[in-house]
Amino acid sequence: MRERLIEYIDGLFSGAALNMRNAEIKEEILQNTLEHYDDLLSEGKSEQEAYDTVIQGIGDVRPLVEPEGSAVSAEAAPESQPSVPETAADETHPGLRGAVGGIWMLFTALYLLISFTTHAWHITWILFLIAPAVINILNAVLDAKSRPGSGRSAAIAALWLLTTALYFVLSFATGAWHLTWILFLIAGAATGLVSAIYDWKK
Repeated sequence: MRERLIEYIDGLFSGAALNMRNAEIKEEILQNTLEHYDDLLSEGKSEQEAYDTVIQGIGDVRPLVEPEGSAVSAEAAPESQPSVPETAADETHPGLRGAVGGIWMLFTALYLLISFTTHAWHITWILFLIAPAVINILNAVLDAKSRPGSGRSAAIAALWLLTTALYFVLSFATGAWHLTWILFLIAGAATGLVSAIYDWKK
């Protein structure tokens, strides 16, 4: 049955690009799946019951995977076309470029770890909304240090992106949609505070 699980996961990645990012994601999913399968067997479930349970827990991996032909990997064409993390990093502060890929891998690992642990796949995808906010916040900080005053717009954009991500996380986690919208009022006040700080620095 373990071989069937391996074949199933191989099938999920049949249309994926051959690059390091997809390979690491596949390995992470495979490892967590087999561990979950073994845990279910140790709890007394049959092989078929354990198989069906872990298959349902994997969910849809398409948002995590770079499809074949979407980008040329750095190994295949290092000079002709940058990989996805490098392309994204070109728009960030030079001091942050090397960390962008690592940040995305960290959030991908967190997504898989939390999802397999809690089975809250309908909530954990929001981590991928938080990752760009983290990158923008770091970019704004570095930008402000290197070019005083230029980080205002980036800081405000990061603030609103992070607020939106927190809104969805807290709303889905608590169900208190009638309260969590207050975050946007707080963000509005914080925006004014950020602008005041930048004006004061001038």
